[in-house]
Amino acid sequence: MCHCSAAWRRLLVALCLLAAPLVAPSAFAEREAGSFGGQGGSPFHGTCSPKALAGVFLRAGKALDAVMIDCGTLNKNGTVTDVIGDAHFHAGGSGGDPFGSTGQFCPKNALVTGMRVWKDHNNMVNSFILRCSSMTDGTNTWTTMQAGGAAINDPVKILCKKNEIGIGIYGRAGSLIDNIGLLCADNPMKVADAPPPPVVPEKPIKTTGKGGSGSGGPTPGGCCRARAAAECR
Repeated sequence: MCHCSAAWRRLLVALCLLAAPLVAPSAFAEREAGSFGGQGGSPFHGTCSPKALAGVFLRAGKALDAVMIDCGTLNKNGTVTDVIGDAHFHAGGSGGDPFGSTGQFCPKNALVTGMRVWKDHNNMVNSFILRCSSMTDGTNTWTTMQAGGAAINDPVKILCKKNEIGIGIYGRAGSLIDNIGLLCADNPMKVADAPPPPVVPEKPIKTTGKGGSGSGGPTPGGCCRARAAAECR
């Protein structure tokens, strides 16, 4: 028989405690929340699943040249950790300059839940900003962006539904970004915290209250008529 030492048991307990705050890293069931722009280029699809969308890297000149995604792990206590870019996804070309030193990223412990998208006279995506929702207190903030050329008309707002979070982006691109949209999924924190359905009480069994034949005392037969047979066993 194999016996674990006390040191090994303490190590196993510590590892379990470290893993406890994490939301189970299962893949999200994604939903396309909508997109905006032209119909040129080829389709692209970039998802952080099983992580969530924490921001977007980009390159831009007079137009939006390229986008990449920044992904973070959502924990049960609302913190967002392990935020890192996805090196496997890139949409668009190689032109333009990187936007800033930090890009379009959400604040600490916040995830993307929406975007506003502008386009230019060539029907290409000109710029966009992100709505970030805090996973600890629910506060919404918008990022700012000083990239791209002159936009036309008002932006289109694309939002995840209530109790959803962004998990990626999709759209169309060639050497530039033609069209961009947001991928959303259920927030696992909200799903886990959802209250159970209300309990509907069963209707009581009606009885006559009469169990005998005039003597005032119930008879065995009267008991079985007044109650369920199982109660008389």
